[in-house]
Amino acid sequence: MHVDRLLSLNTKDFTAEVSFQSGLIIQTPAEFIREIREIVEKGLLKI
Repeated sequence: MHVDRLLSLNTKDFTAEVSFQSGLIIQTPAEFIREIREIVEKGLLKI
């Protein structure tokens, strides 16, 4: 399994620097939902 992102409400400890060093996209759950909605609205996600 390949993990490419981490969802967390802890924005104090999971900073842009942590994201850079780990190679992960770090987002809050709300940011993740917003991104998924944008993808669906653009029609790039086909079910």
